[in-house]
Amino acid sequence: MREPIDLLYQAWMQKDASLYLRQFDSGVVQTGRLKNGATYSRGYEEIAQRRRGDFARVDRVDVLKYEIMYQGSDDRQATFGVRYSMDFYWRDGKVTRERNINECYKVRQVTDGSRWVIVRNDDYQQRICYQ
Repeated sequence: MREPIDLLYQAWMQKDASLYLRQFDSGVVQTGRLKNGATYSRGYEEIAQRRRGDFARVDRVDVLKYEIMYQGSDDRQATFGVRYSMDFYWRDGKVTRERNINECYKVRQVTDGSRWVIVRNDDYQQRICYQ
């Protein structure tokens, strides 16, 4: 169940945008809060466009830690809270350090049962998850 989340972090370390994007359902919703307090909601196409740009600009990513905490499941979906710390080293020499960032993921099995995909990602949360 947690495999698509693990693969997101692997994709960052490998600088593999295709691997990253394969973890999302085509109907995914990603929400979050920007540093200025504004909120956003993105679908798959916007996520793909932004991440392809990010992966093209990044020189390397250090995943310092990530913790995945199972929150429960119902109706063929599971919820996970994640806390991570990462350093992004950009090709222009800048470094972005993210520390103890909280996220929440909802995943579900694809119809043929072959794998799990992310259907919702709530990024930059004050708490680990919905509860």
